[in-house]
Formats: sequence, structure tokens, C-alpha cells
Amino acid sequence: MLTIWEKIQAAHLTGLIPQTLVAVERESHRIDDHGVLAVTDHPKALGNRATHPYFQTDFAESQLEIITSPNVLAQTVDELQALTASALRGLPQTEALWPLTMPATLPHDVPIAHPTPERLAYREQLVAKTKAVNPQLMSSIHLNLSLPEQLFERLYEAEDFKGTPPSYLDYRNQIYLHLAQQWIKYRFVLTYLFGASPAANADFNSALPKQPVRSLHSSHQFGYHNDEHVHVSYSSVEAYARDLKQAVESGQLISPAQLYAEVRLRSSVPLAQGIHYLEFRDLDLNPFVATGIDAQELQFMQDFAWFLLSQPQMTGDIDEQLATAARMNDKIAMQAPTTSSQEVADAMDQMAIWLNQQTITKPQFAAFTAMQDRVLHPEHTPAAKLVAAGAFETVGQQLARTNKQWATDEPYLLPGFTDMEQSTQMLIEDAMRIGLKVDVLDRSDQFIRLTNGEHQELVRAGNETRLDNLVASRLVDNKFVTKQLLGEAGLPVARAMVYHDLESAQRDFATSFRNKSLVIKPNAANVGEGVSLFMVPPTPEEFETAFQFAHRYGDVLVELFVRGTEYRFFVVANHVHAILERVPANVVGDGQHTVAELVAKKNQDPMRGEAHRKPLQQLHLDERELAVLAEQGLTADSVVPRGHQAFLLTNSNISTGGDSYDMTDEVDESYKKLAIKVAKTMGQTISGVDMIIPNLYQPYQADQAGMATVIEANYNPAMFMHLFPYSGKSRRVTRAVLAALFPEMKDL
Repeated sequence: MLTIWEKIQAAHLTGLIPQTLVAVERESHRIDDHGVLAVTDHPKALGNRATHPYFQTDFAESQLEIITSPNVLAQTVDELQALTASALRGLPQTEALWPLTMPATLPHDVPIAHPTPERLAYREQLVAKTKAVNPQLMSSIHLNLSLPEQLFERLYEAEDFKGTPPSYLDYRNQIYLHLAQQWIKYRFVLTYLFGASPAANADFNSALPKQPVRSLHSSHQFGYHNDEHVHVSYSSVEAYARDLKQAVESGQLISPAQLYAEVRLRSSVPLAQGIHYLEFRDLDLNPFVATGIDAQELQFMQDFAWFLLSQPQMTGDIDEQLATAARMNDKIAMQAPTTSSQEVADAMDQMAIWLNQQTITKPQFAAFTAMQDRVLHPEHTPAAKLVAAGAFETVGQQLARTNKQWATDEPYLLPGFTDMEQSTQMLIEDAMRIGLKVDVLDRSDQFIRLTNGEHQELVRAGNETRLDNLVASRLVDNKFVTKQLLGEAGLPVARAMVYHDLESAQRDFATSFRNKSLVIKPNAANVGEGVSLFMVPPTPEEFETAFQFAHRYGDVLVELFVRGTEYRFFVVANHVHAILERVPANVVGDGQHTVAELVAKKNQDPMRGEAHRKPLQQLHLDERELAVLAEQGLTADSVVPRGHQAFLLTNSNISTGGDSYDMTDEVDESYKKLAIKVAKTMGQTISGVDMIIPNLYQPYQADQAGMATVIEANYNPAMFMHLFPYSGKSRRVTRAVLAALFPEMKDL
């Protein structure tokens, strides 16, 4: 009789492995700065855990549960990293996540989780029934795995049933049941490879072994299991469903959720309508990675599941065979962590043969090699490494601090999505925090989908949304038309003209712009490209050079230079949420170091980077910067006097190395109203309004010239510079965008 894997090979379906859907449920306790389980309520920063798709609580109020969406493996890994980092950032400063499976030091009273009155009542009933709290405080990894639906469809079509065929539903159930049986049979392999609970606090259980073992959590004596009289058969799907129903009806179990089996047959609808996925439970946390399980371990488990399809169908007394397998698992769990296992080695050899029959990918090879290393060198298993690291409590607290630092050292980057534009990263993090489901549709184009129940929104590049139409985006890209409309609305703008060719511009320069301070820039470019600023009126030669520089990007705008300080107003839905003062790229002298040395020193700031992957950009000393220095009588080798500010560029864009200072609470309210009027005039819901204001404290008066000048309104304005300014308060403007998109969500 052919195995399921042999049928997969015959039908040429081995290429479906990467389409497996995987979801991870990771539990971890919050601990205080003394290493004791936290007694505080679930952090408000992590949203409403009663309805949250990603952050919930398990048995204890301190027991945070991180849940990824079902997805292909690479995306699940990315999401798990992002959620873990976001959760750690959302904790109070004095709290961290305990990285070990066995709980940290227990407080006198462990608060039971109370996301809803119904769930609290269930957990209180559970305590009353089991008369045990401590075992329920163990944390673990659960892996939900769904085989591609195309696999079942194609196998069903290719099958020669030789008689009356089973229904498609029964056929799919049989494959899932086989996988569940084999997972239980070979669970001892995973206990060996992933076991990471060699010890526990003495107050956890008075009968703890005196010597370290591989996995207390996976053992029969110390793990969390149902009472002996609760028996649910895996001999058939019907038997499983029947036994589970009887256990609940008889009062042996409060609900199906109280079945603490190694594998659960799961369905998004009643089980009678078919198995949709399997839940593989009770894997120890890997304490040496912040996410509790790493990409190689997940890759191995996905491959391991497919390998199990190559095993022969079980016959005879299946329940007794699985009971024997449970005893084998208990033996492995209670071994010393550095003990080798021939049984595990034999199983891994079988898997190696299975892998060698395929064209395996580099990640598959790397994952298997890493696990094989644990077989050949038991001292490399997580349990053995934990024992070697030192005392249980000390190691746990050290790793907890390391993981918190991993998440918080670079708050402007979201692990798992660091290849995406920064504003998009921060929008994803805030969306996850508040409980919106996030789907990345196109990473390179920064396209994401946000979902709250039936409400969906598409967002591109951080804040391109349905709230602003295409005409508004094209309108503000045209700086000259923007000035026309703003001027017609009675708003203050600088006099300007747009030119298609140099000759026309030169004629006007001779008659209208000569001996005037000017700004020469592209009419439709962004992020400071092609801009030249002349506080001292340019010569005809300088004017021509600046025009040609701007003309690379299209038509050229020539406008009168307005003296004052430049500010960026971030407007969303008729409200100013943040204001930045923007200063061109510069260094401040100390009387000792050269400009080049000051640039190198300023670039050491971890907030500065390249390609817009950090909030601030690196400073450069290229041709443009050297020219600007020369205008100030400086070179790269000049020693700048103490306190003197040497400018490297004339444009103030943060994207070209400028500095940003949050001034939201300083600017007079009248200028905020002016910025809102600009956005309304341009038909924008989300806008970045740039203004020159000589005195931000003096209220704006429209009849007094020069109090404010609107430079431009920007579509898709950058948000990261408000989130992480060079100096001043961080403004979470991404929340303002989400609130405008999802007004039904409160407290944003």
C-alpha cells in the first residue's frame, strides 16, 4: 500500500510544501524588574485582548499570548518577530517577558486573566476543578499547521478508490488524522530537539527531580495533562469527536479547550464539517531567541510534518501504540540534557533519506543540519545550554533583559519588516498594537491591507489612502498651481514663476529676479531634489547652473526667498498632530575638530543611516556640500569655531541630512489654523504643510505681511521624522492616520 507521500510524489505535488500555512501561538509571562511574575493588569498599550487578533492572555493575567496569522512560513516568521518586538515595546519600562517555559518566581497570589467575565469564570471553574494553579502557569509554543487545499484536491482526483469512494471531506480528514497520529508517535524527537525546561523554581513543585532533565514540561509527571480517566481516542476522527463530546457532557472536561493533548484536530467550523488544521501543542520555548522559536526551528517542524506523511498508515490497536509512544516521549523528557538518543538518531536518519529524495532548498538544508547537530552533540540542545548557562532564575532574568533590549534599542525599526519604508513600518506596528489585522500585499511597493472586522482599508507608503483622491495628490505635486490656488484663497505665498526652458527664465531673471534672494527648484520634485537656495542674490552664471540642476527633474520653479524658520505641519482630518522645525544639514563647531571630523562624529548617531531606513540621514561631504561650505569661507579641513553652525546644504529636508526639532507645543495656535486651511484648500485629509515663520510665538495676522509664508503642501508626507525627531518629543502621528481610517476604534 502506497504511503501518502508516495502518492504525493506520483501526482507531482512535492512543490506544494512551501504553500503550507503555519501560525504560531507563543505564551510568555510578564515579569517585574525583580524577576517575579507581574501582578499588574494587561498593558493598555497592547489593545483590547478580548478581541485582539495578536495579543491576548492565557491562564494568568501576566501570561501574554502572541498569536500570528496563518501564513506561509517566511511571512509567519516576519510577523512573529514584529509582534514580539511590539509586545516588548508595549510593556511598562519595569517589565519584561520571561523567556523560559517554567514560570519565574511566583507572587503570593497569581492574578487570573480576566479579559471578559465569561473567560474569568471559565478559569475560576478550572482552578476549582483541577485544584492546581502552578501547572497552568507553564508557557509554551503551539504550532497550527494547515496543508494546502490543492494537495487534497489533486490527491483525491488522482486516487484509484476501486469501489465506492469516500467523500472528499472524509478523505481530507484521513490525511490529517494520519499526520496527527504520526506526530504523537514521533513526538519524542521534538522533545529531544526542543526540550528546554530542565529545572524550575522550588516553589513550583515540591517533587522536582534533583538533577536537570530535558523537559519537565513535556514529561508525564510534571507537565500539564488531563486526569488519567480522560481518554480521547485518535483511532478515527469519529472516535476523537465522540470521546471529546462525552468528556464534556460527563463533566470530565469543562469544554473542548480543556483537552491538553499533544495534537488537537481543529476546524474553523464544527469538527463534523471537517478538519481544517492541526494544532501541535506544548513545545518548550527556546529561551535563546526573543521570539521563543526561530526560523530554522519552524522550518524543521514544517518539513517534519511532511516527512511524517511518508510513514506507513497505522493499523491494529492504534490507541495502545500511541500510549507506547507517550512512554517513549516521557523517557526522553526525563533524561539528562546531555544524554544522546539512538531512537532520535534513527528517526532523523529516516528524515535525511526522505529529504535526499527531493530537491531541497537552502533553508530546508540549514534547518535539518542545525537539528542534526543537536542529535550529534546533545550539549547543543536548548536544555543542555540552559543548564550550562547557570542558575535558573539568574539566566531567565539575563535573557529577559537581553530580549527587551533587542526590541527597544532601535524603536524606529520593526523586526521582520526592516526592508520596508520607515513610516510603513511604524504604521504596521501601531496597527498591530491596536488590534487591526495587517496583511502585507506588496513589500517593495509598501502596500498593506488593514482589517477591523468587516472594515478593510488599503494603505500605500504609510499614509496614501482613500481619504485623499488622485487629483489632490497631483495638485500638490505641482508647486506653481499650488501657489496659485493658495494665493486665490487669500493665503500667504511667495511670488514665483515656472519655466519650461532656460531662455525664458533668463529673460525674467534680468527683469524681475535680479538682485533678489531666490529659491530655484523643480516644480514637481520631492525630498529636496534639485533645490538651490540663494540668500545672497545669484549671479547670472549661478542662476544658470541652479536652473540646469533643477531642470533635470522637469519644469523649474523660481521663487523669492523668504527669510525665517521653516516648519512642517502634519495635518490629519482638520487637526495638526505634529510640528517640526527643520534645519538644513549642519555641524556645530567645538574649536578643535575639522568639518570632516565633525561630520564623522555626527554620523555616529545610531539614529542616522542611509536609504531612509533610519529617522535621520547620514551627512556627506560631496560636491554640493563643499560648494555650500565654500560660500561660508570653509572647507572640509576647516576647524569651526566653538558654537558656530556650519551648514552643509541650504535645503532643510530631513531626507538630505537635516535636523528635526519638535515644536508642536511651542507654535502659536493661529499657525495651526493656517495649516489646516491650507490642507482644506488643497482638498487634502492628510497633508504635510511647509511654512516659513519668523516668530512662532507671535499670533498670525493675515493683514500683516511677512508673518508667515506657505511654501508648499505635501501629499504622502513623511511620518518617521515626527515619530523620531532629532530633538524633542516623539509624536505618534501614525495613530492619527489609523484613527481617521477607523473612526469606530476608540482611544486612538
